[in-house]
Amino acid sequence: WRSAIGKHALVVLKKSFKKPDGGILSKEDCAAFVKWAREDLNYCYQDPYNEDYKGPLQSDLILDTFASHLQQTSVANPRWEAKKYGKPMGGISLCAAAMERALIAWKTGEYLDYDLAQDGRRIPNHFNDARYGKSARTWRQKATQMSEELWDEIISEASEFAGAIDPVEDEIIDSQPDPRSLVVFR
Repeated sequence: WRSAIGKHALVVLKKSFKKPDGGILSKEDCAAFVKWAREDLNYCYQDPYNEDYKGPLQSDLILDTFASHLQQTSVANPRWEAKKYGKPMGGISLCAAAMERALIAWKTGEYLDYDLAQDGRRIPNHFNDARYGKSARTWRQKATQMSEELWDEIISEASEFAGAIDPVEDEIIDSQPDPRSLVVFR
C-alpha cells in the first residue's frame, strides 16, 4: 500500500510533464518545474501565489496521489466512513511525503532512483520510513490541524481524480487487497 502510493506519486508527477499537444517537457523544463515546486512547498498548494488562501494539500499533484489512497482503501473496505473511522490523516500524510520523494527523484529533469549525498555517495531514493518517515510524520501533525471544511474539500476534490486513475498504467491496484488494510481499530 505505501509502495503503491509512492509509485503513483511518480506517475502523477510524470503526467504533469506532458504538454497539451501530447509532447513532454524538456529535461531542463522538468528540472525548473521541480525546483519551483519544491521551493516554499509550492507543490502542496492549490494556488501558491494567493496570499490570502493557498489551499494547503490541494494541489493537483497531492490530490491525484491522495485519490489513489482513497481508491485503494475503499476497495479494501467499502464500508469505510469518516464518522466511524476518522479522517484519512495517515493517507494524506503519506501522499504528501510520496510527492516530495517523487520531486526529489526528478530534480535533475529526469528520473533517478538515487539521490546524491554531499560527499558524492549515491543514496537509494526508496519510499520508506528511513528516508521519508519524518516527512510523513510532520505532514500527519499538520493534518491534525485541518478543519472539517478543509477535509471535506480535499476528499471531494481527490474523489474527482479517482475516476481518472488507470490501474494498468499505475499497476497500483492488486486483485487481492493487502490483508493489513482490512484491519479496523475501534
